[in-house]
Amino acid sequence: MFGGRSQSRHESDLRKILRETLSGTGPALETSEETVIVTEPNSSREEEPLLDPADPQGAAYLALHAERAALEEELTLQQQRQRFGSDDREIASARATESSLLKDLDRVLTMIRAAEVRRQQPKARRWQ
Repeated sequence: MFGGRSQSRHESDLRKILRETLSGTGPALETSEETVIVTEPNSSREEEPLLDPADPQGAAYLALHAERAALEEELTLQQQRQRFGSDDREIASARATESSLLKDLDRVLTMIRAAEVRRQQPKARRWQ
């Protein structure tokens, strides 16, 4: 159903709605009985004032969180493509992309956990 240009426009519209919803600047998601507000628990925005972007480790830590947020946004888009896609090839492609993104997200989350340990225990033994 979606071809070339209209698919990219459709995806960019979905990205915009998702970004606005996650950032809290867009409309709340509504159901027939109640309003659901989407918030990100333990948002990295809470940690940013404690970090100095001029510090290389702080900048790397913030970059990891930015990459995590981008991967989560793309994962949500791929899940929506699987759920609402009308073409079997589009759905299969979204499923394959989701699998790849999950591996990337796992890698990034592992690096974030390692960076958090280094920040909390700077003299801890390093495994290499």
